[in-house]
This record gives sequence, C-alpha cells and structure tokens, in this order.
Amino acid sequence: MSLSLFDGVDTPAPVGSFADPQAFWRAASAWFGHATAPCLHVAWIESPLGALITAATDDGIVMLEFNDDRRLKRQVGDLCRHLGQGAVLVDNAHLQQLRAQLAQYFAGQRRAFDLPLIVPGSAFQQQVWSALGEIPYGQTRSYEDMATRIGRSGACRAVGTANGRNRISIVIPCHRVQNKSGGLGGYGGGLWRKSYLLDLERRVAARAQK
Repeated sequence: MSLSLFDGVDTPAPVGSFADPQAFWRAASAWFGHATAPCLHVAWIESPLGALITAATDDGIVMLEFNDDRRLKRQVGDLCRHLGQGAVLVDNAHLQQLRAQLAQYFAGQRRAFDLPLIVPGSAFQQQVWSALGEIPYGQTRSYEDMATRIGRSGACRAVGTANGRNRISIVIPCHRVQNKSGGLGGYGGGLWRKSYLLDLERRVAARAQK
C-alpha cells in the first residue's frame, strides 16, 4: 500500500532555517570545525516537511531534527559534549538506512523504524523516550497518560519537558503526545508539522482497516 504525499500542504519555512544544504554545511563547519575520529556523521535529508538534519555515530542514530538552526546548534553541541566527539559532514550506513526508511514512512509504506538508536540522557528522559516508542502508529496519548505509563503520575510537566528534549524526531514519535483536551500541545518542529505527521499516520491506519 502506498499513500501519496499531501499536495498543497502549507509548509512555511521556520525562522532561521537554512536555504539549502550548502548553507547548512557552511554554518556547521563554523560551529564545529574539522573533526577527527571518532566523530558524528551529519547529513541533510529532504522530506515533505522540509529538510531534516540527522547525525549518527558508528553505533547508531543520535539525532533527527528539522531545519531550524536555533535548535540544531544546541542539539549537535549537546551531543558532541555527551559523546565526546566532533562532527563531520559525511554519510554513514546508519544515515543511509534512515534516509530510506523515512522515504517509506512518508509514502505510507512504513509504520515502525528498524534502526539502532543512541539516546544519551537522564534515566527519567530515557524512560519517557522508551514509552514514546510504545504509542501505536496512528494513535495518540496525553501527557497524563505518559506520566502514568512510566509510573510517575502527576509528573505531566516533567514528561512534557523530556518530550521536548527528544533529539530523534519522528523515529521516537514525540508527535503522538497531545493535551488531555485533544489539543495538539507543543512541538519543537512546529505545530503544522505535528499536525501533518498525525494526519499522515491516521490516514494510513484508516486505509489499512478497509
């Protein structure tokens, strides 16, 4: 089964986004200079939601972010500090797999990702990120649901903060968490992207049930 991408979707470029890969390469080189091994491999991936910037080590994916330099510099900088590695603008096998699986996801042909993920963070953050991966495709949960799920009922605000610290968007599906009232809540990539992802998944799931 395939699903065509949404024609005419409103896709405004975020303030501070990079116009093209070359602009990103120039900025990233200025941020991080020339890395020596071991290093983070950083790549640019085109998508229906605009460019995605991703990073991986030799062991797995560590970042998938939308094209917004306000978040990117902090995210990559945090990873370099956590992992003790510099960054280099070169693909590796994990990034190639991610690129292929994202294409399948956006075409409605993939519901779950099969990739090694590296998620440095606190024990609480890792609990939340693990629980995010258990939300079924095409469904949503509230922040309250997530807090209860990890045995921390009442920690909704902390769950929301951990959700916002997720560095691997889409693959770790933080977009599937909404307000208890049914409102979208927050999303670092912009609410229009969150709405797109949820709509895509619901449409694919609905077609599979017919």
